[in-house]
Amino acid sequence: MIKRLLILLIALTFCGKVFAQTKDQSWGAEHRNDGWIIRYNSTYFFQSQGFTAGVTDVLAYVVIMIGFDGTPNGDVWVEIRTDNGGEPSGSVITNGTSDKIACSTLTSGYVMRTFPFSTPPDLTSTTVYHIVFVGDSTVSESASPKWGIDLSGGYTGGILNLGTDASVWTAMTAQDCIFETWMGVAAVGGLVFVTEE
Repeated sequence: MIKRLLILLIALTFCGKVFAQTKDQSWGAEHRNDGWIIRYNSTYFFQSQGFTAGVTDVLAYVVIMIGFDGTPNGDVWVEIRTDNGGEPSGSVITNGTSDKIACSTLTSGYVMRTFPFSTPPDLTSTTVYHIVFVGDSTVSESASPKWGIDLSGGYTGGILNLGTDASVWTAMTAQDCIFETWMGVAAVGGLVFVTEE
């Protein structure tokens, strides 16, 4: 115990800051009043939410509010893409594809679900990125995943975009998706991770 405390003290004194996961950007669950579907048809295929990183750090995970119609199959996940004039580009940032969640594990109603990254990607403060909600379920107008949204919006760091299967995006400038971005890396197994300042 004394040795561990000494190591921690040295880390705090000489090595900079201890990593901790903190919420950076968000539009809260209390704002949800509707939802947009993905993989519904060729027109409603993708959905994205732009955000502006508030800090330079690694992105530990993204939380979004998910619902569904019917019984979609397959998996869903998120991608972090660069910005192209207010809409997602075709480029996923390095390590910007999250782990997948099976649609079979989704529960009824809208629920906040966490999408971690096996290797957390790097984000840069004041840079605009886009969370793109992606899936591989069968395209269906009766069984589709949904992302909870706020029809009146209010988040100022980015906007909601709807994408076709050909990645043609339409800005929904008055609307925002329900989301959270969590930055930093937590302590694992009693170890303390630090960065140099």
